[in-house]
Amino acid sequence: MPATSACNSSACPAGPASDTARGCVIENSYRKDKTVVSLFETLSNPAGHATFAIARGTMMNDTDRGDFRERIRQSFSRQAAMHTIGAELTRVEHGVVEIELPFDVKLTQQHGILHAGVISAALDSACGFAAYSVIDAEASILTIEFKVNLMSPGRGERFLFRGEITKPGSNIIVADGRGYAISDGPAKLIASMTGTMMVIRGREGITG
Repeated sequence: MPATSACNSSACPAGPASDTARGCVIENSYRKDKTVVSLFETLSNPAGHATFAIARGTMMNDTDRGDFRERIRQSFSRQAAMHTIGAELTRVEHGVVEIELPFDVKLTQQHGILHAGVISAALDSACGFAAYSVIDAEASILTIEFKVNLMSPGRGERFLFRGEITKPGSNIIVADGRGYAISDGPAKLIASMTGTMMVIRGREGITG
């Protein structure tokens, strides 16, 4: 049977057929200044983010992960790079993290659009912190590889970067990230990332 997309809206930031494989519908609400913006995503398998398999097929529950939301918030607060670019942690769920930042001319390249390095850093952080949500409380995360596709110039009033776990694991975790520009119209997909993270345990200087 041919694959069909659940996303038929012309306002979808990723386009009507771009999420065919995941059967995803993305609806948009927007934010002005500090009013909440969300990109609400309904998946064909809503339980997909609820539980991830970890080592030897065991299932991770809230007790195993500890208070992952608070750990992620504390870890984010120590990230000087995110503070420097004015990024905010706006969503923390099991397997999904969103980071937002306002447009700032200091973050642009010579043509006045958001610099690719800033986009990459924000996507990397979103993917990395999404990985934190599926590991045990004593472990930490380091990125070992990522690939970024820059799909459209970074022009907008605000930018949203979502990291989402694609494949959890006890040692290696794969995540996908998406970056959106938000202005008066529909949110626009400007970049995507696939990142690979290593789970770190018992290494001096790398905790939390």
